[in-house]
Amino acid sequence: MKTMIRLEAASFSYDEADSSKTALDDINLEFCEGEFIGIAGHNGSGKSTLAKLLNGLLLPTKGDVTVLGMNTKNENEIKEIRRNVGMVFQNPDNQMIATIVEEDVAFGPENLGKPPYEIRDTVDESLALVGMAEYKDKRPSQLSGGQKQRIAIAGVLAMKPKCIIFDESTAMLDPQGRKELLDTMHRLNAEEGVTIIHITHYMEELITASRIIALNEGKVAFDKTPRDAFSDLSALSPLNLAAPEVVQIADGLKIAGFPIEGTALSCEELVEAIWQLKQSL
Repeated sequence: MKTMIRLEAASFSYDEADSSKTALDDINLEFCEGEFIGIAGHNGSGKSTLAKLLNGLLLPTKGDVTVLGMNTKNENEIKEIRRNVGMVFQNPDNQMIATIVEEDVAFGPENLGKPPYEIRDTVDESLALVGMAEYKDKRPSQLSGGQKQRIAIAGVLAMKPKCIIFDESTAMLDPQGRKELLDTMHRLNAEEGVTIIHITHYMEELITASRIIALNEGKVAFDKTPRDAFSDLSALSPLNLAAPEVVQIADGLKIAGFPIEGTALSCEELVEAIWQLKQSL
């Protein structure tokens, strides 16, 4: 797969004179086109700092970050970098600048100097992709939190990015809003080929990711598939990370003496594992 973003010995400090304030330390990572990558870590682990390095909102104090071969330190390429790597933040209200939904989504392509007819098509297409076409004439204040986040995504999609970073975007949503947003992420990844980088502290949201990268004290603690990441729960405790509930239930059954095979990542897998165990008794 083609490399989308690469970090090479990348570090970031909010105070270069004080090494104790290093937020990220010697990070080497590669994100490929088409992946759905989860990034987890406790508060202060460096997740949001990493997010801002990935599209040049912050520049590494050491090392390099490149997007499709373009270095974020190159001022001549930063606009193209940010067009290719969009961001959706925790609070959608902070990303909305217009009083009508379709005007907000049109803001990005207008700034790119796109012709009106193309902007019209782009806005309609972006709203349709997130299932919000019928809300184009609404005011953002009339929308729920989950709907606002989907409008924020539409605004990013209107820029035609190849990658979208979701920085704790589900944190302020109720369970239904979180489900809707996750469904949108997966649909964009599976159907549109958009690379998704999902930063969250809800580990259950990462069960279906291609990889889970865990940060701890500004360093990469592990980079594993979900099944490998949740196969040893003792490795999560020092990182202040909790496994998804279904994984904890399966682990509890094993501890209680029920020899369940493998690592169940969903209710369906757990039911199947229990059925297989019953058949073998």
